[in-house]
Amino acid sequence: MAKEGKTDQLAERALQMSASVDGGGSAYGGQRIDEEQAEQKVPAVGEGRAHWMQTNLGQWEEALSGRPSSPFSRLNRNSAPPPQPQPRFPSISRRGPSMMMGGGGMGGQQGGRPEPIQVVLSEAWSWSKFVRKLGSKLLYGILLMTGLSVILDQQGIIKSGMNAAEVEPNSLQQPIKFADVQGVDEAKHELEEVVSFLKEPKKFMEIGGKLPKGILLYGPPGTGKTHLARAVAGEAGVPFFQMSGSEFDELYVGVGARRVRELFAAAKKKAPCIVFIDEIDAVGSKRSSKDQSYMRQTLNQLLVELDGFAGGEGVIFIAATNTPEALDKALVRPGRFDRLVPVPLPDVKGRAKILEVHMKGVSVSPSVDTHILARGTPGFSGADLANLINQAAIKASKDGGKAVKMSDLEWAKDKIIMGSERKSAVVTEQNKRLTAYHEGGHTLVALYSPGAMPLHKVTVIPRGNALGVTVQLPEADKTNHTKKELYAMLD
Repeated sequence: MAKEGKTDQLAERALQMSASVDGGGSAYGGQRIDEEQAEQKVPAVGEGRAHWMQTNLGQWEEALSGRPSSPFSRLNRNSAPPPQPQPRFPSISRRGPSMMMGGGGMGGQQGGRPEPIQVVLSEAWSWSKFVRKLGSKLLYGILLMTGLSVILDQQGIIKSGMNAAEVEPNSLQQPIKFADVQGVDEAKHELEEVVSFLKEPKKFMEIGGKLPKGILLYGPPGTGKTHLARAVAGEAGVPFFQMSGSEFDELYVGVGARRVRELFAAAKKKAPCIVFIDEIDAVGSKRSSKDQSYMRQTLNQLLVELDGFAGGEGVIFIAATNTPEALDKALVRPGRFDRLVPVPLPDVKGRAKILEVHMKGVSVSPSVDTHILARGTPGFSGADLANLINQAAIKASKDGGKAVKMSDLEWAKDKIIMGSERKSAVVTEQNKRLTAYHEGGHTLVALYSPGAMPLHKVTVIPRGNALGVTVQLPEADKTNHTKKELYAMLD
């Protein structure tokens, strides 16, 4: 009976202590214990109840008073039950200043709330978890790239290849004839044999002759290489397959080789025909150890296809380039490209013929002299001459003219050679007079010096970096000069 009474007293005291802190709750170790929890944890009767109260009463006193209880009082109490093993995975740590309970401690005021303890859960590192995470990320990336490729392919943004059925010859609305190509007479003569073979292949095969399988057209830009290839197809009346060297290689490795195979497969079905690859140096340049694998695959496939069809199949392969020295030697050897046809810049006679061809669709005044224009445009290609006529036609229409006059063509020529007129340039009267004297001196020297080229025009209108220009026209294109001509140039 005495023990039970003592136990009841301890229980009542514990409940009073728990109710005295913050309206019925006690704080111990950062956890709140209300009356209901305390009653549930206290054993009902017997020595176990008294033992539990004696063990925990000192700890509650420490929490309420803010200072540790006397060590002698702990010695007088019965020893606590053996500690239970704690779980290994969670670790409880405090950050910041030490937590103080009640008053009188560091970092807190008396009667204030205790600083909460931050609980950090850390798990042990394992290879299995790392591999699972890495695998999931890789799988997600692969699925994303696959879906993106499918969407772009369906929308036509990228194409991994093309079927042989999809490769169709270029439709030329107005077939080009050899009469439409001027200024390259030697190149036309070389290609006339190809036209004869495409029209009458049996004539060559009866006597055992073999026409070249490959023809390489090379020369400066704008000289009419593509125009010549189209003229061959137009004269022979055969399908014309045209592609650029840069069209073979795209996003995926192996696309170039596949497109080469499909191009030649489609050409064999349409034989006799012409396969034309423009700017072949983009795919057939010299190989080196630094080249990417896809570049070598495309060139190797092109070499295989050139060896794979015989000359009697009726497929003529024509290519064009501005830099023949950059091509791989295996590509331009006999048996693949049997003929190398130069297409140089036109001479004065060729330029006059080119001007006449391009003037057919333009209203031109009868006073226009193409020979004078040809003499004043040395170094012009066929594309440059076409641009000259187009600019002259635009100026004539802006000025309200009904036809292109010689003055319009001279204006366009000066603009291309020397630049636009600097009408806004501020030039004083004194500078204009000095410029006129200077150009007048060139004019007198050109008129009275033996061996000087004929005088064509003198102007003091600023163009480009020049304040004035004296223009002399040679009778023909010159590659060599006499001593008199050189002295006249010095004067």
